[in-house]
Amino acid sequence: MMVPETQGKNWFHDNTVGFEHEMELPEGKKLHLLLEKDFTCLENRAEDQSDNYPNPKLQH
Repeated sequence: MMVPETQGKNWFHDNTVGFEHEMELPEGKKLHLLLEKDFTCLENRAEDQSDNYPNPKLQH
């Protein structure tokens, strides 16, 4: 998936959650692509979430 350079560079700082695109495949089929930010979970998890985005549902 290609994201316009300006949008990709600003993605970290803006409120855009993700990008999606639908791609035509042979025989009339389609591939739906979705690229989203990985937010921290609302519940405590054992996995490392240190590189996830802050969950907007936890912000006031």
